[in-house]
Amino acid sequence: MKYRILLAPGVLILLLAGYMLWAKPFSYKPAQEALDIIGKSQSVQEIDLGWDGTYYVFFPDRSRVQRKGFVLYPGGLVDPRAYAPLMQALAAEGCLAVIVSMPLDLAVLGYTRAGLVMSRYPDIDKWVLGGHSLGGAMACRYVRSSAAKISGLILLASYPSHRFRVDDMTLKALSVFGTSDGLTDLREIEASKQHLPAGTQFVEIPGGNHSQFYAMSNKDDIYRGDKPASIPYAEQQQAILKAITVFLGSL
Repeated sequence: MKYRILLAPGVLILLLAGYMLWAKPFSYKPAQEALDIIGKSQSVQEIDLGWDGTYYVFFPDRSRVQRKGFVLYPGGLVDPRAYAPLMQALAAEGCLAVIVSMPLDLAVLGYTRAGLVMSRYPDIDKWVLGGHSLGGAMACRYVRSSAAKISGLILLASYPSHRFRVDDMTLKALSVFGTSDGLTDLREIEASKQHLPAGTQFVEIPGGNHSQFYAMSNKDDIYRGDKPASIPYAEQQQAILKAITVFLGSL
């Protein structure tokens, strides 16, 4: 016989509060360069999404506007601001780039937030949704469950589960991964091919790891379970930027 445990709202709130106290000290903080971009750049805005939510929008140079938008879901327990250097660079290429914050820094609790963001920018012709690690898996979940028109999917050290497979969907996809990743290994990337659309682009970054997909506050504080990268952070970021830029140009 199976038993169901029903939690009173007050108990659930206490559990969530306890989780927040436990998780926050272990969350991944952004590097100062990322914080400076958020706080000092006139082309970046922090916009309220409602309770427990904001997003950061990086506006493109007006001379290079492509009328394309890219929404990024952060990895699990990663401060969304840590992706600011990458997103600022994408905006410089003409793309409206958006990082969405998540409840408790977990995309599984806010995977529908892309829809709220996209609805606020009706001038964008083509939307691309993507994410790093858990954020990428939840991007697949949103694409799978939403009727919103999304032209592309970008997975950074991530892949869809069988439940949220997108191989039967009419969109282009890009998968970027590092060969020194201790969390998303090459076998998982290979297995993910059956769950992604035909023609998905796979870009391997030799020596890249899981942590260097964002700007860490301490370069020695890598994502738990990750392996050390054998290439510098700047080199991995440049490879990621190039892969995404080429992909966006193909849409």
